[in-house]
Formats: sequence, C-alpha cells, structure tokens
Amino acid sequence: MKTYLQKLLIVILLFSCSRNEKREVTTELPTAERVKLPTAYLNKKKGDFKQKLSHLIDSTFVMPLETRKECLVGHIEKVEFFDGSFFVLDLRSSNTLFEFSEKGRFIRKFGAKGKGQGEYTNLLDFAIDSKNKEILLYDRGKNVLLRFNRKGKFLSEESMEILFSEIEILGDKYILNTYNQRQKNKKNSKKFSVTYSNFRSEVKDLKIKSQYKLGNLIALGGLRKTSQGELFFREPYSNIIYKLNKLNTFPYLNIEVDGEKIPRDYFEKELQDLNLFNEKLKENGFEYIQDFYVANNWIILLLRKKEYGIKYLYDNNSKKVFNLSQIENDFEGLGVSGPGVGSYKDFFITTVTPDYLKENIEKYKSEKIKNLINSLEISDNPILNFNRFRINK
Repeated sequence: MKTYLQKLLIVILLFSCSRNEKREVTTELPTAERVKLPTAYLNKKKGDFKQKLSHLIDSTFVMPLETRKECLVGHIEKVEFFDGSFFVLDLRSSNTLFEFSEKGRFIRKFGAKGKGQGEYTNLLDFAIDSKNKEILLYDRGKNVLLRFNRKGKFLSEESMEILFSEIEILGDKYILNTYNQRQKNKKNSKKFSVTYSNFRSEVKDLKIKSQYKLGNLIALGGLRKTSQGELFFREPYSNIIYKLNKLNTFPYLNIEVDGEKIPRDYFEKELQDLNLFNEKLKENGFEYIQDFYVANNWIILLLRKKEYGIKYLYDNNSKKVFNLSQIENDFEGLGVSGPGVGSYKDFFITTVTPDYLKENIEKYKSEKIKNLINSLEISDNPILNFNRFRINK
C-alpha cells in the first residue's frame, strides 16, 4: 500500500509540473546560434579585399530560359525544382507559373487569367505537393487554391478560410504566411503570423516561445524551402531566422549587426503603418534581414542598412561570414549577381536579366560567359544563375 501511494504521489507531481510548464510564459529566447557579422568590412577601401570569389565557389552554371511568345518572363519571384523541371513564378509581368526543363526548354503554363474553372484573377504564390505530384496555385483575388496534376490539367478548387501571402507544403499540411489580413472575430486588422492547416480543415497558428512573449510568431515575406524539403522563415525587421521541422519551430540563426536590436513594442505600440516603420528604420540606421536564401549548409543574407542592401554569405560548417560586396570577383561565372529565387540540389539560384549582363559584360572574366552575353537579346527571358559554394571541412 505504501509503495502504491508513493507511485501515485510521483505521478501527481509529474502531472502538476507538466501543467505548470504549459502555463509558463518565458521571455528567454530559445537556443539559437548567434552570428556576429564583421561590419569592419564596410570601412575598407574599394579593392582592399581579403577574399577572392573563386576561393568560395566550387562550381557554377547558367541556364538561359527559352524565349517564345507563349513563355515570356518579366521578373522571377520564385523557382522550385521538382520531378526534373523548374517551376518559375512571374508575378509582376505575366502573372503566370511556367514550367521549364532542366535545360531551359519551355514545357507548359499552369492555369490562365480569368474567372472560369481553373482560372485565377490574381496569382500570388504556388506550392508543390510532391507526395501527390500536384501543383497548387494560390489565387489571392478569389482566395482559393487551384490544384493541377503534373501535366497541367485542372483538378479542383479549394476555398481558404483566411488570406495569406505565401504557401509551402510540409508533409500533409499547408504552411501559410498570413500577412496584413483581417481574421474573423479578431479586432486587430494587422496580423503577421505563420499558420498551418490540414488539407481542407481548420487553420491554426504556430506558437513558439519567442523572445518577447508566448504567442504568434510573425514571419513577413520569408518562407524559403530548400531542394531537400527544409523550410526556413524569418521575423520581419529582426535578426532571427527560424527553421520549421514537422511543425516544430525553433530559431536557427540569430544575426547581430552592430549590436542593434529593434524592440517589439516599438513596432506594436508606436507604429501602425509599415511605410512609416520603414522610414523610422532608415532614420535610425537599423540593420535587419531583408531577405535570405538557403542551400546546402550555406545561407545568403541580404541585410538592410538605410537605403541599400548588403549581401553576406554564412557557412554553417566553418562558422565563417563573408561580405559578398567586399570580395573580389575574379570568378569565371556570373558570381552572385541578382536576387535569390530558390535552390537546386546544393546550388543557389539567382536570376539576372540580359540588359544587366550586357551593361556589365566587361566585369566577367570568362570568354564563354561573354559569348553567352553577346548572343542574348535584350528582350530574352532572364538567366537562371547557379552557384555551389565550397564546403569547408
């Protein structure tokens, strides 16, 4: 009897501890690797470099996209590689999702603008359901997901409960970046959060122990999925990158620049307008992660400093950080020109327009690259530029 009572007491104590842990609200930031960026680079004179680009890049290749009337691409926002093809999203010009082969040959478009079945009014993002081999298009205008099979045939239309700006798929769940949207029965008109949803079921917020409170994690414009299926995102106007693994959210990197941090209440209490917030950031000279992309064990960070961006390369193996704007471009390829749009195997994908290449042809060392640039027309589609960085062991 005594042994039984002792066991019962232990169970009660464990249960009460677990309940207390659930109620506890912490102000401690969960463990994340802290990376201090070498801002001393910014004071160096032009040409005073410690590193050459050729020492960082292992291999590279470029892929001109086929240019035909039916596949004209203006500006590439996102590229995903799946089942032997590149899926290229152009929002600004054609508002279309294109499929190209691994050699850049045009294959097909998905859906079309319109109000009929399988058509969209305002294409905002896409995701690939690799398990079912289906392509999902998000129409912000009608707030629906359009499903297509691998060959581009329209399958179904699914109404969404909330508005969002980005979508990815992790296992059997949608990962949604909800941005500046009104939720039902919610008083606040501006809400930034990462949410998830079972296919065709209730939407729920992802909650983690954040630096400031236990609640919604805000992630404005930063869902990044690697070719290996890893999913990363960032908090807006912050120095933290998060990783999402089977709906477990944890800080991955905590970037420090000049020791500056932006207090959350500065955003929540004093500023209601994002444009005003941007101006305040510029006035105070804050730096924050504007964008990033991931491949292999490298992360390229685009940091905002007043009116311009600085690209840094962080190697998670060697724990080294490189300021890409202060590295001598002696490379045979295109280097790291253009914005990041995705990853392919262990390559970063950036995109460069023909007009930029022609204006800067003299900066490239390789005759092969110069011949490629000379063969391009200004009206050709953008070039996909692939770089794989060296793994330091």
